[in-house]
Amino acid sequence: MAVNKEEVKARLREKITVEYPRACRLLQDLVRFPSVSGQEAEAQQYLAEQFRRWGCEVDLWEPRREDLEKYPGFLTRRDSFEGSPNVVGTLKGSGTGRSLILNGHIDVVPSGDTPWKTDPWSGAFEDGRIIGRGTADMKGGSVAVFFAAAMFKELGLTPGGDIILQSVIEEEAGGAGTLACVDRGYRADGALIPEPTDEKIYPASMGSMWFRITVPGLAAHGSTAYLGVNAVEKAQLVVTALKELETERNRLPLNPLYGHMPVPFCINIGRLCGGSWPSSVPDEAVMEGRIGFGPGETVEKVRRQLAECLEKAAARDPWLRDHPPQLEWYGSCWHSGGIEPDHPLVETLKGVYREGYGREPVVEGAPWATDAAALIRFGQTPALVYGPGQGHLAHQTDESIALDRMLQVSLTTADFIVEWCGVD
Repeated sequence: MAVNKEEVKARLREKITVEYPRACRLLQDLVRFPSVSGQEAEAQQYLAEQFRRWGCEVDLWEPRREDLEKYPGFLTRRDSFEGSPNVVGTLKGSGTGRSLILNGHIDVVPSGDTPWKTDPWSGAFEDGRIIGRGTADMKGGSVAVFFAAAMFKELGLTPGGDIILQSVIEEEAGGAGTLACVDRGYRADGALIPEPTDEKIYPASMGSMWFRITVPGLAAHGSTAYLGVNAVEKAQLVVTALKELETERNRLPLNPLYGHMPVPFCINIGRLCGGSWPSSVPDEAVMEGRIGFGPGETVEKVRRQLAECLEKAAARDPWLRDHPPQLEWYGSCWHSGGIEPDHPLVETLKGVYREGYGREPVVEGAPWATDAAALIRFGQTPALVYGPGQGHLAHQTDESIALDRMLQVSLTTADFIVEWCGVD
């Protein structure tokens, strides 16, 4: 007998709504694990046990750096991922429909130095919101979509395709966790990543890389500074050249998904230091920054552009011509990636969004990097980004998430699973 999808959706929506206090408690529990980079194990073990309760086949493992170094552009600040496991729970489908990855990162940024109005690791509830580090980015999103998938099992429903729940490490520092899932062989017909998109749909994700530029100078006493070469002053020439490159890169034909941003692909100097004494001419200046790039660009192309920019800047200055700045790529590298706005994955989500929200969704490009690119580029898995968190609260003091937004994303995700994976 054919399955009536609308009846199944109605049952799921009722079940999710009634049971949603459980999802809220799950989020509070996850927030209470301060799962910054290197301290994810307890939270991941907790989720692994939750996945088992939901009837998932569970895979818990620590990624190995040496397995990931073969991927183009891979960078990490860590020597080892020991003590930082990934966890994947698979809800087996009947094999009659399309498979789906639901991917969320467990790592969060530190709580920061600014005092919070409540303990950032308490998961406090206030005015319909849960407060705490990682609520918006992105434990709230992960709970929203994982909980939607879990309700299939609790209602005795079998999805047509496998639903693969991935809780990964290191998204905030380059995406090693999702890359490790790809390397372990996890693939699907589609993927949804519930980053804090303000419930917009992002078919494309920006890439970004960290760079370090060392500018040489010549030391001298401050009273005879004319005998030296001030590296900080020469660094200013490099900063000017980088801003020129930023302007040039943002004149390129832009992906229409980024037309709403005044400067989509920023080059940011986040740190600049030079010299060791007020009365000495600094003989070295070091700047560290981040360059963003679009879905149609590769890591190799962007690195080449920045290197050529430095060469041109050095050619215009007699000192730098003979003492060129040194460029180093370090720390983290996020690839860019995207799918077409009319891809079936996007169209399916747009359709259930219209039904659930009663309006047209906003479809844009993600203003930051996400793990979608690794799934698309290396895992041959089409991926999009859609989640309940508000992007402007990510990484902020008093980060929080609205529970009604989480519930709506859970309901939409359940409808999406029915349409994408099918139900037996």
